[in-house]
Amino acid sequence: MFTKNFIHLSTGMAIALITACGQSADSAKLLQANPIASETQNTGGVMSQSRHQTAEPSTPTSPALIAQVPTPTSLSPEGLRYFQNMGPLEYAARLSGVPDLPAWRVRLRLSPPTLIDNAREQLNTVTVDHYNLSPSLYQDLAESYGVENADPSFNDRSPHQAWSFTFMPIMGIAAELRPEYTESQTFPFESKTKESCDFVGNCTDLTFLDFGGDEWRAAPTLAPEQAPWESESQSIYVLVRALAQQAGWYDPVLGWLPPTEVPEGTSDARPWVEILIDNYPGNGGGYQGVWLERVADDSVQQIVHGVFYEPTNPQIFTFESYRCRRTSPPGSLSLLCP
Repeated sequence: MFTKNFIHLSTGMAIALITACGQSADSAKLLQANPIASETQNTGGVMSQSRHQTAEPSTPTSPALIAQVPTPTSLSPEGLRYFQNMGPLEYAARLSGVPDLPAWRVRLRLSPPTLIDNAREQLNTVTVDHYNLSPSLYQDLAESYGVENADPSFNDRSPHQAWSFTFMPIMGIAAELRPEYTESQTFPFESKTKESCDFVGNCTDLTFLDFGGDEWRAAPTLAPEQAPWESESQSIYVLVRALAQQAGWYDPVLGWLPPTEVPEGTSDARPWVEILIDNYPGNGGGYQGVWLERVADDSVQQIVHGVFYEPTNPQIFTFESYRCRRTSPPGSLSLLCP
């Protein structure tokens, strides 16, 4: 029902790809030294994606930081291959870093491609949100075990953070960062408490996904991949890559393999792909994540992939389902859509 085209690199293409990735990482270093921020328009939580002007730098009280991504020239051949195969979603996750919070939710949204320069070039934009779930965790513990037994450090009302990163596909596979389009902003904790993250409810609420339910089907487990330059793996990046592999957008041998056709009806407010990853002590120190992919199908609204991962476990448990158009309510999970 859904097909994806696989691309093989010739020697010449691989050389061009390495060169482009080198330019990309140099741009990332420049971006780290000069992050830029802009106001967020009311577009369902997605930052504005103006292609006509660069956002002016600002000096917010708590500026969002851009994490370091290594340069290809500093990497081993194995590390270089990993770098080339990141794709825009993992690249954006790495640029936004890991939230320094007791409990958090990372949300990545891939918008449909934007054409520029009279349709001669294509850009992919990924919006990243870091939601602070810590007060929700504190409240849950206080209600369940009493205030005296809830760790007060969990009641951390640090602001939420958001970024918008734009990438240019190189030969349809790698992602070259375009730093002139980068936007970043922080939001007071209270400003996001009613924002909807659709599949998991309110963006700042704790959500335990029951992968053992009848609406989910277990899929083959995956081995976590760690970047060769990392001494310790970061579960966010591990799960973004694992979800892309589960969805068929990434192959350990062939690299990043997005579909060649974009389904109709996608937009910044209705992203092509959305990833949600949660971590908090309430699920035993594990991480849960979902991949939601819109497809051109009369009955299927989104293909859904789920993962659960404990860093001490050598396997990532994976699951799959669908969100259906004709169920009541629309968007309900089912293994077979009417």
